[in-house]
Amino acid sequence: MKKRIILLMIVALFCLGGVAAAAASQFSDVPAKHWAYDAINKLAKAGIVDGYGDGTFRGDKTMTRYEMAQIVANAMAREDKADAGSRALIEKLAKEFADELKVIGTRVDNLEKKVDNFHYFGIVGNRYDHWKTAGTVDRSNAFILNTFYKINDNFTAITQSEMHRQYMQTEYQSSNNSTFPNDKNDWNSWGLQAYVDGKFDGYSTKMGRFTYMPAYGISHGDYLEVNGLQVTFGNKLKTTLVGGQNSEIVPGGSFATMGYRAVDIVTPLSAVTNLRLAYQQNQSNWGLAPEAAYVYGGVTHNKDYINYWEGGFDSKLGQDFSFEAAYIKSSYDSDNKGYYAQLKYKNAIPFVPHTFDFYVAYHKLENNSIMYNDLRYIGNLKGVRVGAHWAPWNNTLLTVWYDAQKYINAGTSAKNNNIAVTSGEKDNMFRAQLDFFFK
Repeated sequence: MKKRIILLMIVALFCLGGVAAAAASQFSDVPAKHWAYDAINKLAKAGIVDGYGDGTFRGDKTMTRYEMAQIVANAMAREDKADAGSRALIEKLAKEFADELKVIGTRVDNLEKKVDNFHYFGIVGNRYDHWKTAGTVDRSNAFILNTFYKINDNFTAITQSEMHRQYMQTEYQSSNNSTFPNDKNDWNSWGLQAYVDGKFDGYSTKMGRFTYMPAYGISHGDYLEVNGLQVTFGNKLKTTLVGGQNSEIVPGGSFATMGYRAVDIVTPLSAVTNLRLAYQQNQSNWGLAPEAAYVYGGVTHNKDYINYWEGGFDSKLGQDFSFEAAYIKSSYDSDNKGYYAQLKYKNAIPFVPHTFDFYVAYHKLENNSIMYNDLRYIGNLKGVRVGAHWAPWNNTLLTVWYDAQKYINAGTSAKNNNIAVTSGEKDNMFRAQLDFFFK
């Protein structure tokens, strides 16, 4: 879920500074064959603007001149990152929509200077999870608030806090220990993330406690916060270096901490295909006994670092389809490999009503192949997931998936370690989630 929260934070930042969307009705539509659509899509491919996430800005409808002017304003704010060709397109678009830019209060000559240094972005979400072996494991409401404070031209302070409330909890919940009526498990995590984001010429940094998801986020997901330093640099060979402490967040605080370091690389293979590679080292003892070995999950752990590799590619297949696949491996002696692949149609955008997507994914992750992720692709399980996203209204997103999966080896249930499972036993999972976004 949080893998989706970080992406929407970035989209929200680019949309700040405009007037209310209701004002758009005073502007006429941009004709369907207007040259501006092609120009904006070229800027999106060049990485100057993000668009709606599927590489286009038009979809099945034309845009108003107000909506187009907002995108142009975003491009102008990042003009210093554009090459000569993109800058020429931005200047041409600025002249075309000069009147609209003036009406919505955009400072054409110095747009990048923000009058207001403080911004926020949040989600109110509702989730239902059901597993075959453990039954209903989650019926909850979540409130997530992200704040952004611009310190100066180089640094922004960013925080994320979460508050969870269960509607009604079943008899067992992993890491619960709750004594509330009906075994509810309500918890708050203020300052779940708290870091300073730095932007410089040619590189960027994060210092503090932040989310890190290398490659496709299978081996290391967004419930594993990193306390430390991240440095990202490069254009065609985008490289990220991370070092610090790894910690898994569960109700009531951190489950464990461990030494962590990583490097990941992203490079384009073509105009529509990217290669992603990640190498990580994580202390195997989970920080519970720094100098002593112990047995967990049938594996003896100590203070040594375990190596994790994750590599794969993603590609757009025409206008509407995309495909991604990854191979995962660790340095454990056994049960150390994993596979993941996903085919997706369309792309749902919470800020564009009635957009949607469908996807089908295959996953096989042996027990020691990954650390943890919030995608619910869990170790010792293999299966096929079918899912969809739909934006029924503006600033909303409905998520539904069904995972037909089974255990690779005998052990315990992924959601209740008091339940024994056998090799090949099915543990199908269903999720329904409705999120509301505000900024």
